[in-house]
Amino acid sequence: MSDDEAAGAGHNTGAPRHWVAGHAGADSSGEGGGVAGGWCEPLFDRAPAPLRPHAPVMHVTWYEAEAYCAWVGGRLPTEAEWEVAARTEPVEYAASASPASAPLHRREYPWGDSPPPGPDMANIDGFRGGTVDVGALARGDSAWGCRGMLGNAWEWTQSAFLPFPGFTMDFPYRENSAPWFGYRKVVKGGCWATSAPVARAGYRHSFWPEMNAVYTGFRVAMDGAPGGVGRL
Repeated sequence: MSDDEAAGAGHNTGAPRHWVAGHAGADSSGEGGGVAGGWCEPLFDRAPAPLRPHAPVMHVTWYEAEAYCAWVGGRLPTEAEWEVAARTEPVEYAASASPASAPLHRREYPWGDSPPPGPDMANIDGFRGGTVDVGALARGDSAWGCRGMLGNAWEWTQSAFLPFPGFTMDFPYRENSAPWFGYRKVVKGGCWATSAPVARAGYRHSFWPEMNAVYTGFRVAMDGAPGGVGRL
């Protein structure tokens, strides 16, 4: 898959068989109105500019993301798959299938438990004023080789926003999030405007599936791809 393809997550278990190391990007082929087809984008009060061919796709609904994934023969990853790709290491994850294995360690960030996000690892905090190309910031890669899993654009997942097993209701969840259980879809990874203190790989958010007025893109998961891993 190319850099023009990308992402999401869910509540079931298992690692993705194959992950694309980038967000969904603009179509530079001219088909369907890509860069060669004359598409432009406005950004705040600036004049509309041509789409960048390797920028992450944003402002797409969950339905649009799901449709694109199906069109290329893939699907949105589940929230659990997204977390495996962002927070675990391949060798440790493979060993975790053994009943005698130690609890699986989950990284704080895609690149490890430290250092905190820096400008060469993740596009967050809003200081760039927008997205960077999907191939940028290689220092922020996860152990699985997935790039851009923190910042730049939120990533739709396949999963409905539901409580984890053992969840106990308390304030402010009772008023703030619980009413939307089962209705919204989980998004992961944060975006270029996300504040650094909350920009962690374990952070989850949710949006209505029809929403497109948010900085949300997606990542494509491919089942049965060459060199893939996992149990799906």
